[in-house]
Amino acid sequence: MKVELLPKRDAPLGFYEELTTKPEATPFHTVEWLAYLEKIVPGAQTHFIVIEEDSDFLGMMPVILRKKGPIQWISSLPYGTYGGFLMRDHVHIKPLAEPLRQLLSPRGAVTHVVDFNNTLPPLKGFSYSIQLYHFIELDEGYNYIWEKVYNNAQRNSQRVARKRGVTARKIESERELKIFYDMYSSTYAEKNTRSFTFEQLNLLMKHLKPSGIFHGLLAYYGEEPIAGVVNLFHPSMAVGFLQGSIRKYLYLRPVNLLVDETIRDAIESGCRVFNLGVTPKNAEGIVKFKESFGARRGYFPVQSRTSLLYRAAKFFLS
Repeated sequence: MKVELLPKRDAPLGFYEELTTKPEATPFHTVEWLAYLEKIVPGAQTHFIVIEEDSDFLGMMPVILRKKGPIQWISSLPYGTYGGFLMRDHVHIKPLAEPLRQLLSPRGAVTHVVDFNNTLPPLKGFSYSIQLYHFIELDEGYNYIWEKVYNNAQRNSQRVARKRGVTARKIESERELKIFYDMYSSTYAEKNTRSFTFEQLNLLMKHLKPSGIFHGLLAYYGEEPIAGVVNLFHPSMAVGFLQGSIRKYLYLRPVNLLVDETIRDAIESGCRVFNLGVTPKNAEGIVKFKESFGARRGYFPVQSRTSLLYRAAKFFLS
């Protein structure tokens, strides 16, 4: 087996699109998502790590490259999304650990590899951490999930929301997206974390809605919007991506309702799994919320490396 890093123009994209139909693929592996990243990440260029043997392609991993002078960033993938290899069945790449390490750690590189399908061995010289996420399998259908997967407290929350008149509507227009964005940006400002701009979010809807990847919902109390979510749908997996809410209305359980409606829509769209997203460390409230839907825990590794050249440049420029 051999491994190489190829720019998009030289990569076997037909083979890659076949890989994105596999059960382990995520919305973030799609060519539509990669094209979107190139539009919103300054200087971003899509490359692929390609594994082949005897002229037969075995697997690929998308990465986003950015360069500034002697420094380059290699990310799979930006914005904390799920990346990693997609492989033919029964192919293992652990024997390629050393050539992969060399490929991912050129001089002056800052490398961040999110290995969602846990295909890579620990790479020498890289830090290694484990991330927690939660997921619900959808194959049994909605009625089964309601009766056998949700806990009693979650079923009661759903009844409370609907009894009090909370309803859900799809985000179809730029105006509705702006309503969501205002709640989303306020929520992230409270958490003091980085958020998407409205322009980036609007581009997300325009670029990914035609292919069915973009899925957005708003919760209304009467005619007043009080919460919203943006999800990404793929046949193998729906992912809860962004959410926002108005704090004073949380007693109405609008976010609970939106997760339930997302699950219904994901099943109707043929998704096999609903991934509720990465769960931060020591966030017991979030864990309790996700697990009230019967979500199970999953884990994936993240490997990172910062070159000595980058650390030196950062030190002297600080």
